[in-house]
Amino acid sequence: MPVRKKKNTIQESVIEDELSRQCEIHGIYQHKNTGRNGIPDRLLIHEGRHWFVELKRPGEKPTELQRAVARELKCHGAVTLWADSVESVQEIIARLWSGDDPPSSRIYGRPKNLEKL
Repeated sequence: MPVRKKKNTIQESVIEDELSRQCEIHGIYQHKNTGRNGIPDRLLIHEGRHWFVELKRPGEKPTELQRAVARELKCHGAVTLWADSVESVQEIIARLWSGDDPPSSRIYGRPKNLEKL
């Protein structure tokens, strides 16, 4: 009998909880977005910088609608990122808190011809 691979059991809520915990530790304001489809899950603000973050289960990526909204936000100067692990959340928070640029591997919403997702 073939061995079935166990599906990833980490829920998006675990990643969401880590984001909330890290924001609280570092004094980063977060706003949970609800309402319009495609808008990233969280808006993070720290020392005048604002980043939108879409939270996903491990291995998942933003949908086409989410990428389209991210491109629209980018036209207005916004940074849109996605996190699909505790480690990616920690990297995003560390960079926002320290004033570094966002991790380029986590940016989405680039023009279609440059997008690698």
